[in-house]
Amino acid sequence: MVLEIKSESPSKGSGLLLLEGKLNIYSVCSLKTLIDEELKIKKTLDIDLSGITDIDTAGFQLCIYAYREAARFGKVVHFVNPSRSAQRLFSIYQTEFE
Repeated sequence: MVLEIKSESPSKGSGLLLLEGKLNIYSVCSLKTLIDEELKIKKTLDIDLSGITDIDTAGFQLCIYAYREAARFGKVVHFVNPSRSAQRLFSIYQTEFE
């Protein structure tokens, strides 16, 4: 399954990306572009990981990138509802995104 991305704007200044499928080396490029676009216009961005069926190191690196880019511009990224796959990878790297 390829990565499906749905973008929503629950309120002014905030965005929500709903991800479903594999977050891996083959899908991070399109998601990175969308994250960059969202961070230009939104103050906060929630990225819902509940639909992630598989995540590799490239997907993890993209999470770190999004978190750091948001901080660099004084914005906030939240990773919400991590799937079992995402939880397992975050645990391996002993990482919690707040």
